[in-house]
Amino acid sequence: MPIGDRELSQTVREDDTVARNVNALVLLSNDHRAAEELFSRLKSQRHFNREETIDRLIQELTVHAQIEEEFVYPAVRRNVEGGRRLANHAEEEHQQVKEMLDELGQMDPDSREAEDLIEELHQNMQAHVAEEEGPDGLFDQLRASMDDDALAELGPQISDARISMTVKNPAPEGGAKPTRKDAGGNMFAGRR
Repeated sequence: MPIGDRELSQTVREDDTVARNVNALVLLSNDHRAAEELFSRLKSQRHFNREETIDRLIQELTVHAQIEEEFVYPAVRRNVEGGRRLANHAEEEHQQVKEMLDELGQMDPDSREAEDLIEELHQNMQAHVAEEEGPDGLFDQLRASMDDDALAELGPQISDARISMTVKNPAPEGGAKPTRKDAGGNMFAGRR
């Protein structure tokens, strides 16, 4: 039985109580796993709601990028040796992904072009995750340069930002698609 917007909002708030006590890097790693699951759904032969999954992928990757740019990369610049260079590189990668997400949002979800772009996005995401989560990656460098308390303080900020970006635009009455922000920060109601 599908849950309604009110129940979803309540579930997010209840889950957020736990998330507020979690290290920021764990929250970001969880985002990576969630995006990987969406890519897996899109590759599945048994997947029937491709358009909705693409819209969700666009939203998830957009929110994740915005959170990293707002909270993580400033911490990298402040705390990690060579952090300015690392953060600038990551933001350049994010810009490329945002452009790809905007393009994907305007494609026919069942087209060969969409399939190819999804595969390219998936490869980019896997490389991004390896750069962040791999040995001596960005997350390891943050762990080494920040104490546990400082990382724990980022957790609630990231959790609050995620809720603000994803729950503040619930689906309107009458079954219309929820209004969301695309990768460029513009409001959209799913597929154009």
